[in-house]
Amino acid sequence: MSDPLPKTGRAAVCAQYVRCGNTRCRCRLEGALHGPYFYLFRRIAGRLVKTYIPRTEVAAVRAACVAARDRHAADQAARAHWRALTARVRAVEER
Repeated sequence: MSDPLPKTGRAAVCAQYVRCGNTRCRCRLEGALHGPYFYLFRRIAGRLVKTYIPRTEVAAVRAACVAARDRHAADQAARAHWRALTARVRAVEER
């Protein structure tokens, strides 16, 4: 899965294959990793934090991530619109 890692406070769900600690396991001997296991990646205080997500909750967490991205995009658009309006008001007041 090629989900990008989050650069800001937003989060992303990524699938990863892992190697266990058993020295006799196929993941050590043959290189066949276990998984996929799903993790939520997010930044907290500038640090990347990885949290395991049970397979039964992956769809719900992904939907929440998409909803948060949509809210963030709507907030950004509203701020840009507000800046444009205030710039127009200032231009009218300066005349």
